Parts: sequence; C-alpha cells; structure tokens
Amino acid sequence: MATKFGISASGGARGIIQPKLKYKYKVEFSGLQGQTGNAAEFTRNVMTADRPKITYEEVPIHSYNSRVYVAGKHEWNTVGITFRDDVENRIVNLVGQQVQRQVDHHNQVSTMSGQDYKFGVSVSVLTGQDESSSGVIDAWHLEGCWITNVDYDAGDYSASDPVTVILTIRFDNALHAGSGGALMPAGNTTAAGTTATLTAGDTSSTFT
Repeated sequence: MATKFGISASGGARGIIQPKLKYKYKVEFSGLQGQTGNAAEFTRNVMTADRPKITYEEVPIHSYNSRVYVAGKHEWNTVGITFRDDVENRIVNLVGQQVQRQVDHHNQVSTMSGQDYKFGVSVSVLTGQDESSSGVIDAWHLEGCWITNVDYDAGDYSASDPVTVILTIRFDNALHAGSGGALMPAGNTTAAGTTATLTAGDTSSTFT
C-alpha cells in the first residue's frame, strides 16, 4: 500500500522510502589503551549519541562592486555522547582512565603526543536484525578522538531519571561507509560493486 503514497520523482514511480530509525544504532569505542575488554561497557550504556557535523569557513573575495565566496578550512564539530551512570561505577571508571591518559592531574604531567591518548569512535545505524556486517546500514568512523568536556550530571530529589555522564568529544576526521558503498570516499576506503571496506584508526568494518 505504501507504493501509492508520495510524489513521483522519475518515470512515474511513487512511494515513500523507508527512513533510518534513530533508535536502531550502536556506538563502539576503539584504541582505549588498557581498556580493550572493557570498552563494551560504553556501548551497552549509551543513551544518546550525536552523528558528525561539519562546518566550512566562508572566505570572501572582494571585487569592484561585489564579492564572491569560496570554501576555506573545514572543522568537524564536537559530538556529544550520553551514558547511564551505573551503580558499579564502570562508566565513570572508564571515563576517569581516559581523562587520566590525557592529563595526570594529580601528578601534574601529560603525554608527549596526541597518539598517546586519542581513540576511535564508530556510530553505526542498524537494520534491527543481527549484529553482523549485513545488519549495518551505514557507519561513521571518527578518528583522533579525545574528550574536551565531562558532565557528571547532578542530584535531583524530584526526579526518577538515571544519573548520566555526558562526554563532549573532539575528533580530527570522519569517514563514512555503508551498504551501498563508500559514502564519503577517502584514501583508505575502497569500493567494489556494492561492497565497501573502510578502515578508520583502530576500527575496521566491512559492509556487503
């Protein structure tokens, strides 16, 4: 019945295309030193997660009576991820370890380079079926991630909501791949037919 709704786009075909649904997604972390086996705690406690946003600087070029614009440098905006704060303190423990990697506040020392504390994040939209590669519609892979802000929430006598931990994450680059091929081509992305294999940082995903 859905084929009789919508507006004809080409060749007289009508119908509404099934949209991706917000609640069918998964977030995975990679490259967290010493936390390989525990990184899944992040995945299982996610409540909300942003997908990437990109902004380009506008560079004006002035001429006699007018001006035109060209694209300048781009910036990947920060993303926010909200977690439930569990009673076993698993989330705050993982967050604390990552914050400590970035700066050892107690001893007042820090790492020599970004590669010593940066990690990877993948945000995948799922079909709702199995969790194999065929169950992924598309995935964003964020490279060079680090935490810029941690919000440990607050107590509230009038609320029954779970306590949350909100991370603001800055990253250097994002790659996008999906079941239809490489959605945002990059040097380490290959597409052959309907298969796209994408490797981003410490995260590898193959969509068939």
